[in-house]
Parts: sequence; C-alpha cells; structure tokens
Amino acid sequence: AAAARLGLEATRLRAEVAELELASATSRRAKLAQRLLSSGGADEREGEDVARSSLTADELRERLEALLELEVSEEGLKRLFLVCERDVSSGALAFEDLTSARFGTTLDELVSAGRAEKRRQLWEDNAKVKQEAEEMRSVQPLNADVLAMANDDR
Repeated sequence: AAAARLGLEATRLRAEVAELELASATSRRAKLAQRLLSSGGADEREGEDVARSSLTADELRERLEALLELEVSEEGLKRLFLVCERDVSSGALAFEDLTSARFGTTLDELVSAGRAEKRRQLWEDNAKVKQEAEEMRSVQPLNADVLAMANDDR
C-alpha cells in the first residue's frame, strides 16, 4: 500500500514538473514574441517601442539579427514560415505564430546551427592563424642566418 502511494505521488510530481516546464516554455516563447514584435531600431520614437501586430520575412530577419545576432538564410526563413503554415513571400507571422511550439523548435534549431557555424568558422580562423604563425617561425631562423652572414661580411 505504501509503495502504491509512493508511486502515485511520483506520478503526480512528474505531471506537475511537466506542467511547470510547459508553462515556462510558453512564457519564454511569449517574451521572445513580444521582443520580436516590438519595433526597436528605426521605428523607435523618443524611447518608445511601437509594437507591430505581425512580421514579414524581411522584418523577422532584421529582428532576429538585432535580438539574437542570428543571420537567417532564405531557407531558414522559409522553414520558420512553413511551420506556421504561412507563405514567406506574401505572409506575415503574428503573435500566435511566434509563440507556437513549432516556431520555437524551428528557431532553436536555426540558432543552434548558426552557433555551430560560428564555432566552426572560429576554429578554422584559429587554425589558419596558427598555420601562418608556424610559417613565420620557419622563415625567421632563415632571416636570422642571413643577418648573421651580413654582419660577418663587415
């Protein structure tokens, strides 16, 4: 009987945790949607944010770059619009679209891919710098030998 009560309590607690996680995710998506729809940038007038009711593809791209430092490709924009069942060329995403789990999941995937690409590029840049430094080190002893020979000729 005690084991059954503990099992029921554990099930209740798991359900409560799942409910809290869902509420937290919903809140995060709503806050991001509000930030995306607030104008920022050029539309600000004397420090006031002018809220939009929806975002076109170009506006969404600009806001994602400004807020998340995410450069979204045309393919990425199409994915975001398609998961919300909107046409990227003529449609716009409203608050309901921006707060949907599908939009959030797709955006998370794009952010992760963007960060991975930045890390890869940084790694390649560091490798290139190291290679150039190695090349410079291999040339420097040769230059030192040439200078020593020039000093011996005096």
